[in-house]
Amino acid sequence: MPIKVFLAINTKKGHAEDIQSKLTKYNEVTLVCTVKNGIFDVVAIADVESLENYRVFSIDKVGRLPNIEDYTSFIILGE
Repeated sequence: MPIKVFLAINTKKGHAEDIQSKLTKYNEVTLVCTVKNGIFDVVAIADVESLENYRVFSIDKVGRLPNIEDYTSFIILGE
């Protein structure tokens, strides 16, 4: 059963749409949106197969994207 992950990302000024575009290219990402007038610039939902895949996705993929100032990820327990 896939693990759903919620991402909340702050980008460097003017880079939210670029980050949104990069995230849409990841197979794990099922939804990604830029935010207007919020505390985060981009929010996304991703599906991963395991906690190890969550770590790889969160740290090795999202964490290495250029122009991200900070991000937080949450494992979704129920919908």
